[in-house]
Amino acid sequence: MRVIDPALPKELLPLGHARVIDFALSEARYANIQDVIVILRPGKERLLDHLNQNQGPYRLHIVWQDQPRGEVDALLQAWNPSPEASYVHDLLNHPVAVLYPDNIGHPSPGMLQQVCKAFQTTGCDTLALMRVTPENAPGIGNSGRIELASENTVMADPVQSIPITAFHPKGTGPFPLTRRGELRTCGLFVTLPHFFEYAEQVRQTGFHGELTDGKVRRAMLQKGVPFQGVPLQGTVYDVGNPTGYGQLQTLLRHG
Repeated sequence: MRVIDPALPKELLPLGHARVIDFALSEARYANIQDVIVILRPGKERLLDHLNQNQGPYRLHIVWQDQPRGEVDALLQAWNPSPEASYVHDLLNHPVAVLYPDNIGHPSPGMLQQVCKAFQTTGCDTLALMRVTPENAPGIGNSGRIELASENTVMADPVQSIPITAFHPKGTGPFPLTRRGELRTCGLFVTLPHFFEYAEQVRQTGFHGELTDGKVRRAMLQKGVPFQGVPLQGTVYDVGNPTGYGQLQTLLRHG
């Protein structure tokens, strides 16, 4: 039995023979990402130490968020960085791959590379999609629900991308599965720089609550911005959810 320090950042939770954050960094290495930007907030100093001690074949950039206000607010800290990190802004004037570290694919790595390759074909904002089943639904929060132009096309060709026509607001409780194999977004996407411009516009409209990527994408859809989804090969686990974390931990221990 392993005792986990309750003060340990979730990105440093042990998972198999590594830490949660190591899986995200492995995805970046496998996809040949040259620059990795990690957004931290106060209280994550142990995570910073881990990152500094485990440098990879990429340039690591650290940006600080003063307090948690949603994932897109964190991304905007890199888009509008402090003066001493102004060079980071220039990195985001190109297509950007975003990976939330609590979404881990199995087998891993490979899912980031798959979405990057799909983006080279679509040329527009491209999101990874995972399949939800009765087995993994209890370990997934009620977020990432979408509408697709034609899910039948995806079922016939699992590597083909498909237009996303709607992003549903985040809800409470577990993911409300309506049919086996339903597709949802899972915190991994490649976007064009306009994402940050739209995010800044949404932030200035006086929104309430956390600034989530779903809020930004709904505003983008209203302006006619296209989105494509690509179903991932393999399974994605939400390790920020205790059930999802336990499912993947068991799989890695016995795999």
